[in-house]
Amino acid sequence: MSDYNSYSTYVPTDETAAPTTGPTTRVTGGTTSITLNGNEAKSNFSQHAEVSASDLSPYSADDWRSTARNSMGFPTNNITSDSVVEISGMNAKVGDFIKAGVLRETADGFALASSDSAGDTDEGTEETSPDAATMPEEVASAVDAAVEPFDQSTLDVGLAHAIAAATGDMAIEDVVLGVAQRSGMDPSQAGERVQFVMDAYQAQTDNFLTKNGLNADELPAFYDWAKQSGQKAMLTTAIQQQAYGRDMSAWKPLIAGFMRGVAPNLGALQANGYEVNGNLVRIDGKWMNVKAAAKAGFI
Repeated sequence: MSDYNSYSTYVPTDETAAPTTGPTTRVTGGTTSITLNGNEAKSNFSQHAEVSASDLSPYSADDWRSTARNSMGFPTNNITSDSVVEISGMNAKVGDFIKAGVLRETADGFALASSDSAGDTDEGTEETSPDAATMPEEVASAVDAAVEPFDQSTLDVGLAHAIAAATGDMAIEDVVLGVAQRSGMDPSQAGERVQFVMDAYQAQTDNFLTKNGLNADELPAFYDWAKQSGQKAMLTTAIQQQAYGRDMSAWKPLIAGFMRGVAPNLGALQANGYEVNGNLVRIDGKWMNVKAAAKAGFI
């Protein structure tokens, strides 16, 4: 009976095979097999390669489409409205990003809404839309610091709950409780962070509203009006577009609707250059009842 033994030894290697385009395959190492049969020894060297899901994506690593996942959580190149993608650090369904104005549907699939105007500016220059959701740099940095301890799942759920609170469908205390439970943070600390972020976005909204026709003392009445059933869907869209798409334009139809349906106070009219006298306002040289002028769309 022959003296027969076999050994296998892993041998690392630096060899790689990486084409410049298309899927990449990496040679990650090899195995040397030594077979002993009596006084004879034979060796054999073999290599193996591995390929990752991201390597199979036709999109570059910085393309939002490369992050697409199907309903089972697996990477996919077949992007639908139900696919989950990551844009600007936020994970959501493609359909939700479309509703928020971040993505748009095209004949070839889906694209960033901002790409519509990508070619409208001169190379090397940046133009800020008057409807862009902007914050002072120091406030934006403080918001980033406030949410830094939270993982993406906590941020996603917390933002959804915060939007529900802003529309009157959830208590802020419940938003804080959810963030605390998911993050393991003390509720009082989580509450301070949540309240700071919500206050920052509230200030951003107040600033936009007062720059677009509302007086500061009208804001409480405006928010109460916007939360009513007839306007709540528009309010939700406006907040989602602000939070996900960094775009304030969806607030404008609400402002217009409020001005038409609710007579502005005399202080707001005077601040905007109207001449008033009691419950009358001068429009094109004629005196009109303030409520009538508001319903007619003159103010």
